[in-house]
Amino acid sequence: MDRAQWRQKVYGPYMDIWKIIKILQHASNDKPELFLEYMNEVEKFENAYQGNEFAEFLRRAVLLRADDVIAKLNREDANELQS
Repeated sequence: MDRAQWRQKVYGPYMDIWKIIKILQHASNDKPELFLEYMNEVEKFENAYQGNEFAEFLRRAVLLRADDVIAKLNREDANELQS
């Protein structure tokens, strides 16, 4: 794979998932709009990288689970702050 193919097939999708995950930094049950924005970005990601096997792997393995995991981490942090 040459440098341009690498950027298109691997580096591009990898960097984009970090931008999408960043949306969840302050996500919690009292901010449902962040989850909606997140899911919209996941859909855009899927459409943008259609046919890219690595991007599909990232979507399934990371993006479709990140919202639940990060929301849980945010709840745990909020509970620790209240204690």
